[in-house]
Amino acid sequence: LSASNIAKNVKKNILVREIFFKKMLDDTVTMIDVKEIKSKTKKILNQIKPTLSNLNIKYFSKQSPEFIRQQLENNLDIKQLTKLLKNFYEPTHYNMIWKAIISKIIDDLNNNIETNNFRIRDKPYSKKEQEELKLLWSQFGKKSYIKFRKDGYLFKNDITFSEKNGILFEKMVLLEILTLFNQKDVWNNVFELYTNVHTVKNDTNIQEAEYDFVIVTKYGTLILLESKSAKFDNKVAKGQERDVFQKSGPYGKAIMIGPLLKEMKNIKDFKEKEEKFPYLAQTFIEQAKKVENAGMTYWCFDEISEKLSNILK
Repeated sequence: LSASNIAKNVKKNILVREIFFKKMLDDTVTMIDVKEIKSKTKKILNQIKPTLSNLNIKYFSKQSPEFIRQQLENNLDIKQLTKLLKNFYEPTHYNMIWKAIISKIIDDLNNNIETNNFRIRDKPYSKKEQEELKLLWSQFGKKSYIKFRKDGYLFKNDITFSEKNGILFEKMVLLEILTLFNQKDVWNNVFELYTNVHTVKNDTNIQEAEYDFVIVTKYGTLILLESKSAKFDNKVAKGQERDVFQKSGPYGKAIMIGPLLKEMKNIKDFKEKEEKFPYLAQTFIEQAKKVENAGMTYWCFDEISEKLSNILK
């Protein structure tokens, strides 16, 4: 039930979707694109750096309020006073302070990279958004958890789903398949459906391969479906395609299913991704490209029903 609720909301609710894609990144490996880090860091720094004209008057160790008071008591004329106050805006002092701020930002960034903990988005969540997400998370299973910071921000490590990434996504895919199989004209063409299938070499107990879903059709063909939440290797795709050919001949089919939605798959470049789907890591787009470059078929999560139906009808 929790996987079903999450799947439904990923398709239609942008608030859940942006959290889902941040969480689907591998838990043990930081998979943030270098170009993405540079772009976001530059954007943040440009947003928060104030101009000299907007700075409030501050003082340094040799220019305390007491020092200024003494100068005023000594009947400092306007020109001298103006010159004194301008020292507070002196570029060298300002740049020195700004360098310290940058260092702090970089330290925080490095810490976030090491702990794989990032803000889900660049702006805080409104009270209304927080309440909506808390209500949804209460429907995502007992182990699901979401906690907002006092300032309204949400960090990746402050959210959990009821299952680990791979297991959760596998259940989401399975529910899509079973929902389709409820249609009589589809189920009539299916002989068997197997999950988490392990195969061994002939006359041995040595495991040869493992498959998330194996569909045996009444036409004698074999459909292997592999779900991958984020991390992927070209060798896996080539191996799956080779194995299905060996086990089912030219009429078999190996398909990789990823969390991308149809509207995300054909993004042209990084700029377009940032404009349309700023919460989407480049990892997911590269995953789809790797699969297809290996000669294997890639399906987006929200096209499982359509694509599988076309094969089975």
